[in-house]
Amino acid sequence: MRDPMISDEEFHQLKELCILAASISRRNATRFKIGEPVKEPAVPASYFGHINILPLNKKWPRYKRTPMLPLMQLRLSECPSIPDSLTNVEYLLVFCGIDSDLDIPTELFDEFFELSQKWNAKFLARAFYKRNASKIHTVHSANLDRVLVIPVPKGTPTSEVESQDQHSILRPHSIEIESFIDIICTTESRHMDLHQANDKSVVNELTQHRRWTQAQHQVIEDVFQNYKGSKLGGWPTGIQHYIDFDGEADFVLQIASNKELGLMMGDLGILYIGYNTKKKTWVSDWSCY
Repeated sequence: MRDPMISDEEFHQLKELCILAASISRRNATRFKIGEPVKEPAVPASYFGHINILPLNKKWPRYKRTPMLPLMQLRLSECPSIPDSLTNVEYLLVFCGIDSDLDIPTELFDEFFELSQKWNAKFLARAFYKRNASKIHTVHSANLDRVLVIPVPKGTPTSEVESQDQHSILRPHSIEIESFIDIICTTESRHMDLHQANDKSVVNELTQHRRWTQAQHQVIEDVFQNYKGSKLGGWPTGIQHYIDFDGEADFVLQIASNKELGLMMGDLGILYIGYNTKKKTWVSDWSCY
């Protein structure tokens, strides 16, 4: 049996509880917007797709012998709001692996598949690639299962390095930094705090066991003014699942897909980064539409 439609009275009750939850969830945070394109040599600062500082004597990280992709360099002293766990950090450097795949035109795919079934497929494939070199291109993409975060504590000796942008698939830009108040998003709202335990059970009942109109969905969406772009602190923007890193870390940073940067994580996906203060370990997760 289908769930019943939510009544006007129930929806009014739900909306009031959501407004209360949104008010309780308010958090100071820092959001990042795209600035000017990076021109070398750039001074150490905050950047998308560009990292030009490392702890002294530390080499650029690699994955499968390839320099990792510079996702973000964040100078925390420039940020008006910083998570408590990062107050002793001067720079936060975020890298990820790079996947390389061959883009074979549709008209050649049948031939390639037929060759791949033969006993000497490797030999035939090399000849196939050589014969069609002008038509086959290598496509690079960010590997979000291989994310590396390097925190640079305050007072740590550092050295300026040449950002490995020649290996990058991104278009490096400076970061414009703004303070704002973030609010929990609707994907996370079932985990929101409320003054009364009964209020939470009411919210769960009305969100999980009632059907809504599209207009009602939009009304609740508008209550939760969660910032969906890149940000430090605040609340993660959940897409397909609740972001809690399986209880192993607290959310600290979100990096969102952006066409201008050339950063596409799946279908307009988001990378989430968390930090475990007890274990002093970094974890990551990602999701897309």
